[in-house]
Amino acid sequence: MARELADLWPDDTIGILKVSSGGSGLRAFEKNWSFERSNLTFDGKKGSMYEDLMHAVAEAKRISKPEFGGYVWRQGPADGTKKVLAEEYFDTFNQLISDLRADLGARTCQPLFWPT
Repeated sequence: MARELADLWPDDTIGILKVSSGGSGLRAFEKNWSFERSNLTFDGKKGSMYEDLMHAVAEAKRISKPEFGGYVWRQGPADGTKKVLAEEYFDTFNQLISDLRADLGARTCQPLFWPT
């Protein structure tokens, strides 16, 4: 993915902040994280992945002047294991997009769905 982005924007420096934990469901990344909701996909012990992301953003801002233009979301099967997770997925994902745009000051920040 990084090589393809570099080919698309050869004159720009592109930084990638990776915050993930294998098999995490969407609720692990909620801004208003709770153990109970995150644990629907057995992610409660991981803590707030959104908070981890914001710490990575703060570090990037400390060492450079980044302009946030997008983010990649790669979803595995965790949110399809229970009916309630699947039914709430669209609204939960839209809230994540809204929270990221607000917290990163990136109104036009777009999600990128990369084929696996």
